[in-house]
Amino acid sequence: MLGVVLLTGLWSPAAAQLLWPGPQPGEATRAVTFGFAMNHGGVGIGYNQAIPHTPFVIGVGGSPFGYAAHVDLGLPQFRHPAFLPSAEADEGREEKYVSAGLLALPRHQQYAPAGYWLFEFGLRDWPRGRRGLYLDGALGVMRWAYGDRDAFSSLPLPSFRFLVGFAF
Repeated sequence: MLGVVLLTGLWSPAAAQLLWPGPQPGEATRAVTFGFAMNHGGVGIGYNQAIPHTPFVIGVGGSPFGYAAHVDLGLPQFRHPAFLPSAEADEGREEKYVSAGLLALPRHQQYAPAGYWLFEFGLRDWPRGRRGLYLDGALGVMRWAYGDRDAFSSLPLPSFRFLVGFAF
């Protein structure tokens, strides 16, 4: 009977906390990234900056094919205090997020400049320390924003990102 009472107390919704992601004091807030991503204009480099005391990350990226900017909103997690991971047990801090951005494609040979809205859902891993490996992956859709309309402008196109970088 005592075991049932303890389990009920541990799993009760009232005891659960809504935890917003974001950097804690002493954790990395910036990352330089490289990878294949629509928010980097294809294969390119980028920079992400976590805004302290908020669940937001802003980023820019570019490649010879295009330039992009995005804002990521970290999604809250429901966790019971008894099951929170300890900082020593985990080398990284995972964050699920939703992202909105704009990809700008400059004039390229016979193609006119164009832009696409990016809407993505992803998961990133910040290092727990001040410096370390940064990983970011997302899937989503792109929608036409401006420029010459082509045959695909009315359809949602796939958007993705796979980034590896250095956080500091």
